[in-house]
Amino acid sequence: MQRSTEAGPILSLKNVTLAHGSKRILRSCTCEIPLHGLTLLSGRNGAGKSTFLQAVLGIIQPVDGEILLDGQPVRRVRSQLGYMPQGRSEMPGRTEAALAIPALAHIRSALNGASWGFWGALGQQKKLLNSLLERAEIPSGRTSYVHRPLGQLSGGERQRVALAQALAPLGTRNNAVLLLDEPIAALDQAGRDALLGLLKQLVAAGTSIILTSHDMAGLEAMASRTVTLLEETVHVCV
Repeated sequence: MQRSTEAGPILSLKNVTLAHGSKRILRSCTCEIPLHGLTLLSGRNGAGKSTFLQAVLGIIQPVDGEILLDGQPVRRVRSQLGYMPQGRSEMPGRTEAALAIPALAHIRSALNGASWGFWGALGQQKKLLNSLLERAEIPSGRTSYVHRPLGQLSGGERQRVALAQALAPLGTRNNAVLLLDEPIAALDQAGRDALLGLLKQLVAAGTSIILTSHDMAGLEAMASRTVTLLEETVHVCV
């Protein structure tokens, strides 16, 4: 496990009780989790990892207690958080029409939404888009796969598009936190290696990442800490 002493965002749980339906995930849990670098979120199947990430995002509200990022309720700092939900590479729920749209249009839509619909000159829009493609290591030339329909892309290509969409709301924030739910699932070895390399670069650039994965090979060496959901509480190993 890679140790880090640099300051970064702090995730605080204050007497949090969290549930998914009738299943209790956390019960009266209080802790602080430093987020600088890469945080691995682990737990057995059904432990509630996806539910935990959605609670951090403010999508799901705790039954009781409060979740804070740097002392602020997460609902107030949503713009600091990017999210790639589980199964994005398989594109669940995508309509045939959506799959026929070029991948670039999906990324541009995420970037437009992050700007609340207010755009400056077209030149600035192009600059922002190219910067986002560069961060996600997506080629921007005319022959790039980003110009092909989303449904025609490989698993690794779709993951990079999904990552670009997750990064879009974050802009150039230094205190950004990226939440990735099973980002390497369904990738072949080459796609996996490429994505892990990209995550290393994002961490080196100052992005904090919380990541879940059923396959931890290669991830432990990158991680600054592991957070485990077990017996209705959170265990932090730094």
